[in-house]
Amino acid sequence: MNAIGLIETKGLIPAIEAADTMLKTAQVELLERSFVGGGLVAITVTGDVGAVKAAVDAGVTAVLQFGPNHLKTHHVIPRPHSEVESLFLRVKAIDLPVEKSNLPDILSEEVLSHLSVKRLRELATQYDNLGLSEQALAMANKATLLKRFNEKLAERE
Repeated sequence: MNAIGLIETKGLIPAIEAADTMLKTAQVELLERSFVGGGLVAITVTGDVGAVKAAVDAGVTAVLQFGPNHLKTHHVIPRPHSEVESLFLRVKAIDLPVEKSNLPDILSEEVLSHLSVKRLRELATQYDNLGLSEQALAMANKATLLKRFNEKLAERE
């Protein structure tokens, strides 16, 4: 991980605007969206240091359009320690070559529940689409995908 950028907002809509702006501004990847509590929402992105700085600056500007009270804080961590990455539940195993229908040990219900529908669909293609047709896989919602993965996890045990 080259850099981590964080923006914390008051309210979901400013957070969504920040995320959209950050992703459109620079070559960054959305790591996480967290509901902190009390109406606070944290958006976390990663990428190279320059891209993350540019993305966070643009995201801050976008949030400030809602008023100064909507931006709680922002921060960029260039070259974070390798253990900081473990704070973010991400599955790098998606890119690992694995035998079809053989889920890696790193996958669990908890890890899968933190993945986006897009990532779940990408992962499902490595496992014979979890028994779904390509069209059904493309239309499957998160609940359906998690159910199919959990069935595969149960078979593994």
